[in-house]
Amino acid sequence: MKYFCKICLKEYKSSQSLWNHNNKFHNNEIKEENTYKCKICNLSFDNRQKKYYHQKKCTKNLEKKSKKK
Repeated sequence: MKYFCKICLKEYKSSQSLWNHNNKFHNNEIKEENTYKCKICNLSFDNRQKKYYHQKKCTKNLEKKSKKK
């Protein structure tokens, strides 16, 4: 099986080789690609589930603030 880098299209024989390549040459690009931002406060998360729970809290806080006014 062949493995290809999605960014520079280089070919590798193993997934480990591809992982090493990405980690060494494309680490910042991959991290930016795999971030999730809160729609309310623009805070970034590396995990979709973390973003979801955070966003729920943000929404509740927004509702509380709007009720106080």
